[in-house]
Order: sequence, then C-alpha cells, then structure tokens
Amino acid sequence: MRITISIDDSPQASGRGSPWINPFQPLSDDASTESSDTSNDPSKLLLQSIGQMMSAMAPLLSILSQLLQQVQQMAGGGQQQGANDIAQDLARLLGGDDDASPLGGGGFPALGGGGASPRGGCGGPPSGGAGRGMGPGSCTPHGAGQGSHLPRNGGVGTSELSSAAGAGGLSDADSKKMAVTVADKLMKDFPGLSKEGAAGIVGNLYHESWGMNPNINEGGAIGDPNGSDKGYGWAQWSYDRKKNYLNFCQQNGMDPGSPEANYAMLKHELQTSEKGTLDAMKGARTPEQAADIFRQVYERAENPVDEKRRAAANMIYGLMG
Repeated sequence: MRITISIDDSPQASGRGSPWINPFQPLSDDASTESSDTSNDPSKLLLQSIGQMMSAMAPLLSILSQLLQQVQQMAGGGQQQGANDIAQDLARLLGGDDDASPLGGGGFPALGGGGASPRGGCGGPPSGGAGRGMGPGSCTPHGAGQGSHLPRNGGVGTSELSSAAGAGGLSDADSKKMAVTVADKLMKDFPGLSKEGAAGIVGNLYHESWGMNPNINEGGAIGDPNGSDKGYGWAQWSYDRKKNYLNFCQQNGMDPGSPEANYAMLKHELQTSEKGTLDAMKGARTPEQAADIFRQVYERAENPVDEKRRAAANMIYGLMG
C-alpha cells in the first residue's frame, strides 16, 4: 500500500481546493480599521501568535485532508484493506497506539466492517501470543513500530517457503499470499485438517504477526530475535517456547526469521508438544470456531481479541481455493 501525498506549504493548502482561511490572522495595515500600535496589547499578541501557529499547521492539515480523501475513496470503492492501511499509518504518524491495525490488540478502530489488516497487530496492548501456559505471551505485532510502511520484502516463497528472512514487513498482497501458502501446506501435512481449520490456524498467526511477518519481535521491530523472553515470529513464541524455537532453528540450521523456520516450528509443535490442538479443532465447523479453538489451545492468549482473529480467518478462508 502506497500513500501519495503532495505537500503545499502555502496558506492556500487545504487538500480540497478551497483557500485555507486563518481566522486569527491580523488584518493588514491598509485593510485594518484600527491604526493604533498593538505591540503592547496582550490579547492581540496572542491572536497573532495563534495565527502564526495555524499558518504553520497548514501543510499538516493539507496532508490530513488528502489522507482522509484517500481513505474515503478506498473504502467507498471496496478497497477496505487499503483504507485500513492508511488509517494505521496515520495513527502511528500522530503518535497514537502503535497497534493501529483492525486486527491488532486494540487502540485504533477498524474502518468499516472489521476488515483484516495486512499486518495483523503488535506494538499495542498484549494479545498474548504463544506463551507459557496461560501466562503472558506477546503483543500482536502490524505496524511493527515502523513509523511508516516497512520496506516490502519478507522472504515470500512461491510454492515453497523461503529459507531467508526478509529485510522488512510484508505488503498486503504478500501477506495474503503467505497466509494462503501456509494454510495449503497445513492441509497437505495434516490430512485430517479441514479448510476451515487451516484458515482458523493461519488467521491467528496472521493476527499475531501483523500479516505473516516471519521475523517480527513483540513491540514491532522487524529483524533478528531481540534477546528478550517476549514474542517472536508468526505465533509470537515467548518465554520457554521462544527458547525452544531458537534452539530448534539452531539444531536444524534454519534462520529463525525465515518463513521456512516459522512453518517448521509450527508443524513440529502440532506433531509433538501441541498435538492436542488439532484434535480439539476437529469439531470446528467454521473458520471462526477454528480460530477460537486454536487461540485457546495453542496460542493461549492473555488478551484474546477474538473478533480480529476471526476476521483474519474468514478473510483467509475466502482466499483459499
């Protein structure tokens, strides 16, 4: 998602083509009906100061106006995902909750019907990724604390998952492509897993990792594991499970920030320490039910944010063949 902004630092910048009017700007000498010296008048000095401040804000108001128009046009044209992306970047730009994604742990509201954000959500309140028991897991990373959009990379494979970590976060298209690839692989590797079940699993991962970013730390930083006990990767493995993940990668010669390693650990856990997850999911009839069960049994999230996990699961289900 690219945001196109033109900056006009003149007082005419409104983003809507109409003059930007500063109601506090003092009248010029020739237009003023008052010729007395105002330099010692506190009230007029204050009005002048406010006028100067508002003039300086004109470029920002223009940018905000342009962003609003883009969001409205996208939402009105059915591009809900793009509208959510812009809203998320704007929230981070203004210094709000990093977790601006509709699929994140909270903070900024979704634009419209709870569409799924390409970055899932971390940097905000903890949603509790794959932690120890019912203890705190991770926050759910998509903005990844990156200020603006991350560089578009991320190690997306085609039929197979890449063994290399990407240099930045995934784009909307790559996030969805990754999600469908992982869901399809899960159904092949676990023959009893339904399409609904696969979508429910990946919906959780999508939410936890802000759109299947394989090398995302809790708090949002993209890159190598940060050395803390907090979450990392698709499932936001934390505490003992994070240590197990890093050891697993070392033993198997894998880059922990790669899609290949993330999937291998997910598969390994579902076959060993978390094998009860798939049994518990057999009764799921919808992607939402599967997402709920996976969150409860595998993720054990402290702050569930189930509606956003369900939204991601439904989106992925609709993209699967």
